[in-house]
Amino acid sequence: MRAENLKLKGRLLQEELVHKSKELKKTRIAGGSKGPKSSNVLVQGLKKRVAILQKENKTLKEGLDALKKSLKMTTAQELNEEIKAYKDECARLRTIIDKGGSDKSHQEAKEDKKGKNKSSEKHNKVVEELKAENKELNKRLQKALKDAESKKSEAEEKKSSIEAANKKLVKEVKELKDQIESMRKADNS
Repeated sequence: MRAENLKLKGRLLQEELVHKSKELKKTRIAGGSKGPKSSNVLVQGLKKRVAILQKENKTLKEGLDALKKSLKMTTAQELNEEIKAYKDECARLRTIIDKGGSDKSHQEAKEDKKGKNKSSEKHNKVVEELKAENKELNKRLQKALKDAESKKSEAEEKKSSIEAANKKLVKEVKELKDQIESMRKADNS
């Protein structure tokens, strides 16, 4: 943004310089209607103004060049930092490779995989054993439920037969009591 402002200011100064030069030429061509002294003073003033503007233009161009160099240096420094970081990372990785870290990691990974496979096999075996045990327990439970159901129905049958026998006995006892009662009455009469 600052570089653009400097360019614009330099261009405006250039245009002003061209404009003043044209005015000076017109004044010379016209022959100086105000006389040689006034045009001489005017020319001297314009020359001073041109010199000042040229100095200012030169200063602005130098500032612009400095900014451009600074920008280039900043970009170059950033790139150099990135390159250094990549080199450091490459060196670190080479060191790991040279120490055999990757071989150990690879071997450790294989051992871990074997260990996991063994562990997985053991786990699967235990799961299968538990499934078999679960099936056996389920069969036993079903059998026990059937046995309990049949025993319940047997018990209900026994209960109902006992109740029927009990009613029959109660009825027979009542009949016997009635007979005894009627025999006593017959004896007493």
